[in-house]
Amino acid sequence: MLLTIAGKEVEVLFGTRFVRELDKRYTINLNGAEFGFGLNKASFYMSQRSPVGLADLIECGTRTSKRFKPTTEQIEAFIDEQDDLEDLFMAINEELLESNITKKQWAEIATEMEPQTKED
Repeated sequence: MLLTIAGKEVEVLFGTRFVRELDKRYTINLNGAEFGFGLNKASFYMSQRSPVGLADLIECGTRTSKRFKPTTEQIEAFIDEQDDLEDLFMAINEELLESNITKKQWAEIATEMEPQTKED
């Protein structure tokens, strides 16, 4: 996935390094042992349409970029400039469903991505 952040094109990759970076950010503690919980926690943030969670996904996905690694501030400014965040949420969701590293687990939790609506 290519995004233009701070006027520069950057590739956002959802591979092993992406999962490793997410697992560093999002952990759980079970009986004193800490475990990476990256994709699961990210799915919650995506289902809540959290712009902070969206920024984390983009930042973790740009860690392998050789030419340009945008800062947190640049990524947040990029998100703030979007006319419709839903388009960006859905584009990232599609990329996660296509990556050979994330597609199986993301598909299992993709139902959480559906926006919550009130039933009458």
